[in-house]
Amino acid sequence: MIQGRPQDALPEIELVRYDPVRAFLHPIVYYALGRKKESDAALNELITKHHASNPYEIAQVYAFRNQPDEAFEWLGRAYAQREDQLTETKVDPLLKSLHSDPRFAALLKKLNLPKPEITLVLWAILSELNSTILDEIPPKISYRSQACRRSSPATAAQAISTGSGIFQRNSTARLTAQINMVGRS
Repeated sequence: MIQGRPQDALPEIELVRYDPVRAFLHPIVYYALGRKKESDAALNELITKHHASNPYEIAQVYAFRNQPDEAFEWLGRAYAQREDQLTETKVDPLLKSLHSDPRFAALLKKLNLPKPEITLVLWAILSELNSTILDEIPPKISYRSQACRRSSPATAAQAISTGSGIFQRNSTARLTAQINMVGRS
């Protein structure tokens, strides 16, 4: 998808072992391929099976599909649940279609995310860490934490770096776990 070849993404999705991630990817890829009915069905399945645990991902799908009202509804649910992925809101490419909407600026203000300079400095520090050491972090921390290490610098740093707002405890614990792992080597 990121490389602009959604037709190649479909077989790759089947290699994903974690069902919620597969359920999240299907509606996006089907929509990118112009297969709206299949995208709708996959989105309905995502909502049915994972609405309680993945409101942020549902918002991402709606934003990708250029359905801002639904996207903001699910971002509101993610905020109410204090979903840690909201720390990616500012840099999430799937939410790009929402950037010009005044509700997006209001959401960012409410999230109280760190300034971009802090994010970049943290990414520079994290990029120096040995990736094999980071891979030893127990998966119990969060599959999203592991995904951060494989995402873009801005997304990863944004997701890990926040030290303010509603995410302080979770993000600080994640960063501390990563630093402690490096310290043991």
